Amino acid sequence: MPELPEMENYKRIFEQKLIGRKIEAVEVTREKTINKPVVEFVGAVQGKTLVAVERRAKHLIFKLNSGENLLVHLMLGGLMYIGSEQDSPDRTKQVTISFGNDLLFFIGIAFRISSSIIK
Repeated sequence: MPELPEMENYKRIFEQKLIGRKIEAVEVTREKTINKPVVEFVGAVQGKTLVAVERRAKHLIFKLNSGENLLVHLMLGGLMYIGSEQDSPDRTKQVTISFGNDLLFFIGIAFRISSSIIK
């Protein structure tokens, strides 16, 4: 199970590499991973810009310029990986978000889209 230092490292990496970048495409290969129908989920994320990444306990919150938030939990053995199609992990990617040539792969995670975050 991911621990807090690992989640903080993910947060820092994503802040450095992805803040201010537009989400060009979203692919969902496992619908149970997300809390909305695929078309609605993709519509809420694709074309938006990532404006911030926050961590709350073992959740990462990806803040979009639309005001929506993507809440990500790594569950027991999940991971996130930034790379290209050529170095894609040899595992089932539940969700893949494209930032141009950089792809953000989500493996073994749970996703939620929310307009508000409880503090």
